[in-house]
Amino acid sequence: RGLAVDETTTFMSITRSTILDMNRNEVIAILRSSALQVQNFTDDSINPELEAYELDLNTGTLILNFTETIDILSLNISKITFQPLEIVPDANFSFTLSHGNPPLSSSTETPDSHIVVINIGTEDLNAIKRIKELARESNATYLVIPEDFVSDMSGNAIVALPNGMARRVDNYFPDQNRPLLLSYSLNLTSELLILTFNETVDVSTLNITFLVLQSADSVSLVVGSGSASGVGTALGSIPSSGLETGSGSGSGLDRTPRPTITTYTLTSTESVTEIDGPVVTIVLADVDLHEIKLLRDLASNPNNTYLTVREGAFYDNALIANPSLELTQNADIYGFDTTPPQLLSFLVDINAGTIALNFDEPVDRSTLDPTGLVLQGSETFTHLQQRLRLTGGTSPSFDGLMILLRFSSSDLNELKRNDMLYTNIETAFLTVDSIFVRDMAGNPIAPIVDGNARQADAYRNDTTMPRLLGYSLDMDLGTLNLSFSETVNVSSLQFNQL
Repeated sequence: RGLAVDETTTFMSITRSTILDMNRNEVIAILRSSALQVQNFTDDSINPELEAYELDLNTGTLILNFTETIDILSLNISKITFQPLEIVPDANFSFTLSHGNPPLSSSTETPDSHIVVINIGTEDLNAIKRIKELARESNATYLVIPEDFVSDMSGNAIVALPNGMARRVDNYFPDQNRPLLLSYSLNLTSELLILTFNETVDVSTLNITFLVLQSADSVSLVVGSGSASGVGTALGSIPSSGLETGSGSGSGLDRTPRPTITTYTLTSTESVTEIDGPVVTIVLADVDLHEIKLLRDLASNPNNTYLTVREGAFYDNALIANPSLELTQNADIYGFDTTPPQLLSFLVDINAGTIALNFDEPVDRSTLDPTGLVLQGSETFTHLQQRLRLTGGTSPSFDGLMILLRFSSSDLNELKRNDMLYTNIETAFLTVDSIFVRDMAGNPIAPIVDGNARQADAYRNDTTMPRLLGYSLDMDLGTLNLSFSETVNVSSLQFNQL
């Protein structure tokens, strides 16, 4: 640089052995200190050309061979465009490199030379791989460059290769790298699983059943993930035990006890990112979320949240698609469930003396406090007899989406005594205090307040005939005390039927 640019920068020195005359006499040396200036100087006016180029999608390198040395300071990588054909009608399937700081943007460390190696930035490389019509084979790899892409050391611009005269790649190495999970995040509030790979993946190839959550980084003993039937939402149904626990033992000579590891294999998705890329966002399906939340020792905190991406869970966009590598990794970012559970519906069965409550997510049966329920005769409380706060009750339910609550005898009798409360579905409303129940993450239920009390979704009236349990007769006082199995209507008593 700065040498032989013009007459003032062109000097020559020679040694005695540079050349001989016809009698083998050495030439007179010209020392560097007294170098000879050029007598006639002709500027370089020949435009450099791209002679050949090589694209390697494994290493992410583009090697350009020019007809002469080019001025690297004049190089503008953002002028390089790849397209799938020699001529394309629009830019939909083309991609222009960026020029900036590595590793995200494309750059070069090559000095002035006729061979320039460009390191394609990760964002550029992923964008190229995202376009399925582009650079998947040599016949779909063409290069377009304008005149201002680069110049030689004399400032002569490169011979342009415009659309219509695009140059096909001379040496092409297809992508044979297998996608590898770099990191992931799980957020139980936003219900998102976000996977980041080392390269673009084809989101349409996702096999969701190849994604397995587990409580540690290797499986030595597997515990079943439960059954969706265990968290059923049918009104009035009583869920069975949803968690079926399996066990096993190692084989061979090593009988060292191993820690139990809980796993859950995803079954479906609510939605998945539509655009191919290195980042895949999965909206988890409710059925999976519910089952995961029921497993207390799985994905309940960052320390027990591991994900195994099995081989072939994804494929990349290469012409011969490469399957993802198998890997187990702890969550890089974990978001706790901070959303309070909500009551979705409830069924009152006066005949059975029960109330079945359905929630939008699994609740922790052990946190149940029946005193957090208030029965009302209307949406807004207007009369003392239109309200009954439960004093107790029991539940045979397990953790899950539905809790069956059995009224205490005193509450049920009080309910039957009150002719303004729960006599039909029109008088069956409910308010809920936050103390009533919590979800599996410990979040208290979202309250339902007076003025916005929820009406029963279904109602079953009392059809059971009362039974006389016993009686006492006092001849001195002339009284007869009758004891029944439930509240009876005193005004309906027919003395002549005794």
